Amino acid sequence: MRKLRDVPTPAGMTLFLHRLPNVLYRLCLGRLLGSRFLLLEHRGRNSGRTHRTVLEVIRPDPAAGVWCVVSGWGDRAQWLANLRVTPQARIETAGRRVAVDARVLPDDDAERELIDYGRRHPRAARAVARALGWEIDGTEQDLGELARAVRVVEFAAGKQST
Repeated sequence: MRKLRDVPTPAGMTLFLHRLPNVLYRLCLGRLLGSRFLLLEHRGRNSGRTHRTVLEVIRPDPAAGVWCVVSGWGDRAQWLANLRVTPQARIETAGRRVAVDARVLPDDDAERELIDYGRRHPRAARAVARALGWEIDGTEQDLGELARAVRVVEFAAGKQST
């Protein structure tokens, strides 16, 4: 694995494109994104306001009530900083709304998740890594290194779901 570049947080047109899926959810069209994406509703750590962020899912397991995502900006992601303070959140995915508890996976678990994702979706894993500023060859070693460079977050269904 090698670092291609530092990826800045989105701004300008890139920010607009990153926020476009939010519009689909606001228009009640989030189902069009299927289970590959989820809308995360989380509480601001300073403001207490509700924020909404669309994230790509690397492992959906609705039967078990578990969804895993990657924070490509690692600890710089505002949504992740918010979840570290208040891990209780709500997600919407594939037309389903679920109360969840978030946790950042330890390195070993994160590595397993990304290796599994790379096995199931080798091209997508390389494309995601490139978008995050990394070049990987798809080997388990590279995916393991990527897991330590980013953060993998697991959302587990809480007691309430609608």
